[in-house]
Amino acid sequence: MVYNQFLALPNDEARARLLGKEGKKCRDIEAVSGACLVIDGLRVGICAPSKTSLDLALQLVMKSEAHRLAARKVILDRQKPVHALKSDLLLAAYYTIQK
Repeated sequence: MVYNQFLALPNDEARARLLGKEGKKCRDIEAVSGACLVIDGLRVGICAPSKTSLDLALQLVMKSEAHRLAARKVILDRQKPVHALKSDLLLAAYYTIQK
């Protein structure tokens, strides 16, 4: 029996994250789960030989999206230093002149 599932990705950023550099992330998910992923635009088709394989592939696809959202949040919340060079020089001076 063959198991199929279709998912919709929210945007192109999620698609790029799922594909990975030169499709590596997608191939890794296929290798680990034993399922076949077909990405067409923002639609992902998963074809698996077993329910376990399908469930694992789904979890890995969802994990990719969760990581994308987490990485985006961290970057957006990070505050930039007001005077980066001044901060670096003060740290260098502190560690150089330590008693």
